[in-house]
Amino acid sequence: MILHCVRAPTLKFTSGVNPNNIALHTLVELYCDVPWQAPYPLIVSIGKLENTSQTPDTIEAWVSSEVISSSSMFFKIPATSQFEGKVVCWYKSTKSSLKNPYSAFTALSPPNITVNPNPFLHGGNYTVYCNTSLSSLTNFTLSLFYRILPVTPGTNWTSLGSMFFTGSIYARQTNVVIPVEYGCTIEMLYNGKVLKSPLAIEKAIPETFPVRLWEKDRGESCLGDLEINFKLTWTPVCQSDVNAEVAATTASVVCRELGCGQVMEWKRLVDVQKQFRNTIGNISCNGEETKIKDCKMNVTEWCNQRSSLYIVCSDALPGPELSVVSYGLVSKLYISEKQDVELLCTLNLSHLGEKDYGYYILRRNGQSIGETYGHPHQVVTFRQYAPVQGEYECAFQLYSSKIKQVSRPSNTVLVYIYVAPDPVPIVAGVLTTLTGVAILVYICVYRTSTE
Repeated sequence: MILHCVRAPTLKFTSGVNPNNIALHTLVELYCDVPWQAPYPLIVSIGKLENTSQTPDTIEAWVSSEVISSSSMFFKIPATSQFEGKVVCWYKSTKSSLKNPYSAFTALSPPNITVNPNPFLHGGNYTVYCNTSLSSLTNFTLSLFYRILPVTPGTNWTSLGSMFFTGSIYARQTNVVIPVEYGCTIEMLYNGKVLKSPLAIEKAIPETFPVRLWEKDRGESCLGDLEINFKLTWTPVCQSDVNAEVAATTASVVCRELGCGQVMEWKRLVDVQKQFRNTIGNISCNGEETKIKDCKMNVTEWCNQRSSLYIVCSDALPGPELSVVSYGLVSKLYISEKQDVELLCTLNLSHLGEKDYGYYILRRNGQSIGETYGHPHQVVTFRQYAPVQGEYECAFQLYSSKIKQVSRPSNTVLVYIYVAPDPVPIVAGVLTTLTGVAILVYICVYRTSTE
């Protein structure tokens, strides 16, 4: 006897969910990652594991969806007491070779379903088409269904209508603001029994194409890989080898849309480990747009270059603050020639996290004279030994990002050497003055007495 091992799927929270802080009565998004070796097509289900002795046949499925090819299925579950506990996902193959063999026909091929145009913008119009290419079918019914997204427990299909003996069915929608999933199926009376096709599914999602700059360890901030929300999923933008001017302009629009100031730096990076599928590619802006959705772009089913755009906006690395111990925040400082100075470089970056690190840099007259390793939200002391005359500023270079960007410079502090006048001439002058006064008094008194 040969035992066949079937790999189990993996259930994970999406990147936007903090598993340690799930708020009550919110929608929690998870995805079930089905291994590519699974016997497709199959049905993916999600439910609650009451005890460890349960099997997929004894677990109540909250939501089920059919998957034709390798893919990750996304589910949104309400954070209520009913759905609290150990949540699991599983799949069951619908492949004909894994079922009991039959000598008679038992099913039909699924119809074709499309949404045109796809994608379309929020508030736009579209038409959903369903048709079959099997011209030999007779006595058949083509039915169209829909359900509101996201799919949650209790979400059911609603019929949009059926067509008899006709090879196509369609529905038009206008001013669309709600995401919908459509399903289409064929039923046919054949030799006294009803044959039914699998449900062909297509999503119609009004897109606003919001963007974010994101990295795994930092999360969403004003620097990171450019990602776009497409079909309710955050995915990296596939940026091919476009010219530098277009990329710089696109980065500028991203920073403006996110309220992150101006673009400081951008770079096209290649990551062979990333999966670029069903995403937006080759965004091209002219600089007049306020949001990325207004720029030219296209849908990319597979990103062969596996390259994305890494962007650093100015609000991610604002200039630090430079102050002087015992004097505070000053622009000018007068000290003696032999006096030392302690300078404080303070950095408070709201867009960087605890894991970020880099180097604090001190410059005098534009030249780097010292570096100190440190983290954001830290005060670094630079002690300068006499003579210290010059113009000082500090900056921070971030090393924990894919681009080792240097921040804007801090405020400047001008240090002057104050040379005190020689005390000897001053004393001599005082003595001379006193002598002159004494002589004047003597003359006046002598002349008065003589007269």
